[in-house]
Amino acid sequence: MPNFADPRFRELNDANRRAQELLDKGDFATALAAFREVKERAGQLGLDASWPCWGIAICHDNLGDLEMAFESMRESLQIDPLNLGKQASFDQVVQHIRAVLASSERSADDPSTPKLYQLLTRAGEADLAAHLAMSRHLAAAGDGAGAMRILDAVTTLYPADRLGWERKAAVARALGDGELARRCEIEAAGCTRTETPFGVPRPMASA
Repeated sequence: MPNFADPRFRELNDANRRAQELLDKGDFATALAAFREVKERAGQLGLDASWPCWGIAICHDNLGDLEMAFESMRESLQIDPLNLGKQASFDQVVQHIRAVLASSERSADDPSTPKLYQLLTRAGEADLAAHLAMSRHLAAAGDGAGAMRILDAVTTLYPADRLGWERKAAVARALGDGELARRCEIEAAGCTRTETPFGVPRPMASA
């Protein structure tokens, strides 16, 4: 039980409530600073800081800093791993990272792609779109061999995905391997043209 008789705890608890109120109001920048202060003071008192870590993660997520959102949410779960609400928040951050990597508007050479991809792979959360985004980044950076290593794995694990084969064909052609490119194009042609039940077409691949 928390020691509400201790004035240090009462002050910290009040600060935590104020930080939460700021978060609830959508004042994410101010809430971020408030939660950081709560976390520091909790550490000084030897108290569980998982809630301010969670608050920091939510603020970063809403402010668009997905790397810090992921790291702070992971820290929160390391302290309190069985908290279902925090698990759901972690899943939300992961989905946001996946969506950013998969965006059709994302530049192939975006410098944040490797770090975001690493965060997902380290947590076992990288999906097909994330792998394809990283292969595209490597190809754009001139690392065709690195892109091909990922695409070899993608087409092995997801052999029915057309986009994986098309991207592998494009990279193979850029590497001068026309035979492999033709084989990949044949595989792509044999895949369904859509992967959703309502027939939303997939974009064509590029190297």
